[in-house]
Amino acid sequence: MRSFHVFAAASSVILFGYACDLKKAEQYDLAVTELKARAKEMETDVRKACKSIVQALDTTVAVADADSVTQVCKAASTALALHGTIKIDSPQSCRQPFKVHSECAEACSACDETTTPPMCDGGDLNVRCYGSCAAEVTAPILRCSGGSCAGESTSVGSDRYTCNATCVGTSESPVVCNGKCDAKGDIVDCRGGRWASTCEPVANCEASCLARSVAAATCDPPGSIQATDPAVAALSAELTTLVKVGQGDGLGTMIVDSLTRLTASGTGCPTSEPVSEADIQSAKDANAAAASLFGF
Repeated sequence: MRSFHVFAAASSVILFGYACDLKKAEQYDLAVTELKARAKEMETDVRKACKSIVQALDTTVAVADADSVTQVCKAASTALALHGTIKIDSPQSCRQPFKVHSECAEACSACDETTTPPMCDGGDLNVRCYGSCAAEVTAPILRCSGGSCAGESTSVGSDRYTCNATCVGTSESPVVCNGKCDAKGDIVDCRGGRWASTCEPVANCEASCLARSVAAATCDPPGSIQATDPAVAALSAELTTLVKVGQGDGLGTMIVDSLTRLTASGTGCPTSEPVSEADIQSAKDANAAAASLFGF
């Protein structure tokens, strides 16, 4: 990354002929650094998972260090095809934390998203509710964790469940839910969608704040992975890694989308390191490699 010394108290300066917004540049640089690191981690995890599958199921194939993630996962897909079938129940969405997005918005444009909350575009806005969380027209079936369900409940793994009536939390044991909270509630995350700020001044920072929240995202494991071959069933950790990345709205899609948005946004500052086409292509390859094993 190139570096220049800038002496300015203002949030914007003219730097070597560029109109440079320093606050936007700072959040952009953080977003690029964090998201590229997460993308590299994803590529490493996908390659490692596919390599483990090949080594466990097909000892006739040697995986070389120089093999691309596409090549390694193609070999893994071939090996899995020879060992029965796999059934994935209740693939789960990834969650982008509110705290990261809101801190970025405040640093970039003094937008207080605790009073002007963003929307979870295409997904569910989850809140930590200290009372009762009721279903709404837009969310007729509640997805909850913690607390309890007042109505018919279906488990979707760990303490996560769906509820057809009301999820009930308390001050000691709040419930995280995508419905309407009748008491104090704190925004937790955006599940299965992407943040869209409703605070006008944050518009020029939207790509950076979204990217930083994607870099910090967590993805729940599927409800279950069932394999007819015990040798494949023993690879549940590797399969879970690949499902988290490759499912439709999984980590891979989120990272590729955010890298692309960062490329289009820019900062106007020559000090900022851009996202390269190679960065985007590497993320696309890892995403496609993971998805190919399950037909996502």
